[in-house]
Amino acid sequence: MLLTYVYYNRKNLHLKMLYTGILILINIPSVFLILDIQKDIENTVFVKLTNQSGLDFSDITLQGKFQNLRIGNINSGSSNVFNYDPPYMTNDARLYQKPDNLFLIVTHSGTLDTIRFPTLRMRDCKHLTIDKNLKIVDQ
Repeated sequence: MLLTYVYYNRKNLHLKMLYTGILILINIPSVFLILDIQKDIENTVFVKLTNQSGLDFSDITLQGKFQNLRIGNINSGSSNVFNYDPPYMTNDARLYQKPDNLFLIVTHSGTLDTIRFPTLRMRDCKHLTIDKNLKIVDQ
């Protein structure tokens, strides 16, 4: 419609109106990109995992029925931020999270420990701490 208007009114067209129309047309693809990225971020869980156990973890893996994510290493007193997409299904135009039992598989000085990971919902942003008893505490 804008191009048709420009074509028929090209003699009376002001440059400011043309620039405004072009800026609107340029921004449409970026809006679609932003909405797509926002949809992905909205269904993600963000976690800051802090190690207060006094042990240096050489490898940490988040494992479950629908999830397998390698987090990496966390030294004692430091933290790591990661995110994951909880499994969900669409039913009657709503999102429902599938139940999943998640565990942290922690390797330290040649020992493998399994820690129960709390169930987090989509859009959650949590700060979790591993204490001296190798339990996860929500802060």
